[in-house]
Amino acid sequence: MNFTSPIPAEAIKKHNNELTNNFFGTGPYYIKNFNPSQHVTLKKYKDYVTSVYPSQGDRYAHENGLLKDAGAKLPFVENIKLVVIKEAQTAWLNFLKNKIDMINLTKDHYHVALTPEGKLKPEITEDNIHLQTSPTLIYWWLSFNMQDPILGKNLNLRKAIAHGVNIEKYIELFTYNVAQKANSIYPPGIPGYSPSAELPYEYNLEKAKEYLKKAGYPEGKGLPTLTYDVRGNDTIRRQMGEFIQQELKNLGININVSMNSFPAFLEKSRKGELQFWQGGWILDYPDAENVLQLLNSANLPPGPNSAQYINPKFDKMFDELKTMEDGPEKYAQMAKMEDIINQDLPWVMQYYTRNYILLHNHLINFRYSDIINNNLKYLKIKKQ
Repeated sequence: MNFTSPIPAEAIKKHNNELTNNFFGTGPYYIKNFNPSQHVTLKKYKDYVTSVYPSQGDRYAHENGLLKDAGAKLPFVENIKLVVIKEAQTAWLNFLKNKIDMINLTKDHYHVALTPEGKLKPEITEDNIHLQTSPTLIYWWLSFNMQDPILGKNLNLRKAIAHGVNIEKYIELFTYNVAQKANSIYPPGIPGYSPSAELPYEYNLEKAKEYLKKAGYPEGKGLPTLTYDVRGNDTIRRQMGEFIQQELKNLGININVSMNSFPAFLEKSRKGELQFWQGGWILDYPDAENVLQLLNSANLPPGPNSAQYINPKFDKMFDELKTMEDGPEKYAQMAKMEDIINQDLPWVMQYYTRNYILLHNHLINFRYSDIINNNLKYLKIKKQ
């Protein structure tokens, strides 16, 4: 798992498992200075002899000249300073002034740096800045409480909602078209994901109205107000909730948007108190098991199955899949399990997150990965 690292047992014992302020590692840098609210300064560890620069890579590595330093001893950079900048605008201005070398573009500056097509604006490239677009293992969906007496027991109502929300408009408004519309419950980057997969729903108000009528609520008549919980109390989260509210109002479905702090949202999730919300996940490791466990009945709240989805057939197939090696048999099992989820519809898929990272041209050998956190050792400063 990418968030783990080796630590000597004797160090854990000596510090009584207090590792918040006691650091141990096996990497190419050691911590020279640590101020958690301002910065962390790393210095090259002279006795690091563990690895050399890779000599093999994929198509992207070859096309972007990332293998020129093949075989060279790592790391290249003597000192690295990681700066804590809480405000997006402050980080952006520091980047433009060349005070920081790279920045992960946030929604606050998509419109400033990118064209509507997702390309870097000419005035940005003129400043010797380039863009690196990287897929992530983060993905989002609309989630239903399958034990809820209204939403959980009425498949046609869930289908009405699935056809009644304009996901492409949502992506445009809240990600500036940076996100990639989902086509599967599996995100790109895991073995068995199919780029040709299709979801059994799309934005179609006429279909949505038909399903709402089949659900027993023609034009929304007789349907109680539903509660949509948002994952934070900031402006963007409120606007996201209001977007869902307005989309479903067009069908006659009334939504109450419930604002939460993120800890409060998580607490409701752990208690199984959510009715309708935006679900999301960051893969712990790139395997279908890490997706499907979110819908396994063994993981009901306080576990990660916040949708409280229960299907014995799905559970049996999940237990089988856990021990399967990657290959045709496992991928066929994944497809069958996805069909079950698409039929029962505990989730309405939204989008896969993508990272838009800006770098000054003097910084080379950078490549983002959701799985690898130790990419600092590959970085190199181009001689001017």
